[in-house]
Amino acid sequence: MNLDLSTFLDFFTRLIVICMVTPIHECAHAYAAYKLGDDTASIQGRMTLNPLAHFDPVGTICLLFAGFGWAKPVPVNPNRFDRKISMRGGMAITALAGPLSNLLVAILSMVIYRVFCCFQVVQTAWWITTQAAGSTPISFFTTCSRRLFSSTLGLPSST
Repeated sequence: MNLDLSTFLDFFTRLIVICMVTPIHECAHAYAAYKLGDDTASIQGRMTLNPLAHFDPVGTICLLFAGFGWAKPVPVNPNRFDRKISMRGGMAITALAGPLSNLLVAILSMVIYRVFCCFQVVQTAWWITTQAAGSTPISFFTTCSRRLFSSTLGLPSST
């Protein structure tokens, strides 16, 4: 196995993502069950964002090295759901809560990434325009921002 910087960064990035996303996914299952009336996961300390409460040793190692894995399943007792919803419907909502939280985390991460990238590009473009001799900073900044925002928003660039 080649242990260069790229491999280390890939491993470290996976570890951080696993430590952030797995607890959110599992806590979403627990929270959905709790809102439906089942406090089993809450009583067992599983309605937390602490990664250690959710990690399954073998599943986490598989997730880290193979790209697929699992966490400890959140205990849900459908008999404790409120009778406003059927047990089958409650289990469906509880099951969907985890993947839905993954989707929300992915969207939020994408937005944060886009904002960060835009800030860096705009800041760099402004620095270049103020340092460039003989160019008009306003026109250069306008052109750069038009290209940046059209690519960020997925619009066709006119220049």
